Amino acid sequence: MMTWIIPLVMSNLNNNPTNQYGLVGVVTLSGPPYSGNVVFTKPGTNFPNRQFALQNIQYPAGAPYPGQLYFEIGGDATGTTPIRFAQEFTAQGQYNPEGNNPPPVNTAGLPPVFSFHAPWDGQSNLISNGQARLPRRLLAALGQGNSGWQQILFDTNGGYTGGGPNLTVYGEQVTPGSPMLYLATGQYVTFQINLTPVTGVVIIVNMQSTAVGGQITVSASTNSSPTVTTIGSYTPSVGQYGIQAFFIPSTNFQTGNNLINVKNTGPTNVYFQKATFAW
Repeated sequence: MMTWIIPLVMSNLNNNPTNQYGLVGVVTLSGPPYSGNVVFTKPGTNFPNRQFALQNIQYPAGAPYPGQLYFEIGGDATGTTPIRFAQEFTAQGQYNPEGNNPPPVNTAGLPPVFSFHAPWDGQSNLISNGQARLPRRLLAALGQGNSGWQQILFDTNGGYTGGGPNLTVYGEQVTPGSPMLYLATGQYVTFQINLTPVTGVVIIVNMQSTAVGGQITVSASTNSSPTVTTIGSYTPSVGQYGIQAFFIPSTNFQTGNNLINVKNTGPTNVYFQKATFAW
């Protein structure tokens, strides 16, 4: 059985409302047989690592999406369906759980509301050109996000290109090398990311081990707290670059500056080519 972490980075095709949402959720999919859940990342104050189960998962799907990955989003651990949860928002996207929020979520037509489909090869963590049907009020609640992806690309001397005003390299201990800089045992790169408002983040690292036994550990913290949370580890392939995605829930962050640390916790050197972020 395999497990995939699939970021959902969304733009609104019909521009109603007009938004580029950036990262709106993260799917964790295991199988076959397939099971999984989705965590919505925006708004982080209303979706704090709340897991909605996937249902009716089909791969490869039949008509009308032959060969694609298809699933619908069901309830969370409390039995709350995403449709019921969406109805806790006003039509303009304000969270109003105790209020009367007409009109009801429109569930008419196909595909079903809270469904997703996309071409997939059955292997990759990255899926492009997918489509999701979400209620208009929930799209309004998601609000403006970072549009698309941001990437930091390292060079042989320890420098980098990319990033932006909300994403920088905060600190690093690296070894220059050819054909790429590498992290020796105990070395690291720390990224600083500004989240306004707070949301979940996906980081995708592109790495290669120089020998068997390489291990990278990703952790997260805020600038104002000494508490560091380990998110997960990754064993890069030997002899070829590979990617690994890590999802960091909004509960590990604050509004404002936050830190994401990528550290070599194994006994062998690891080449670090680039890091890609979505939020």
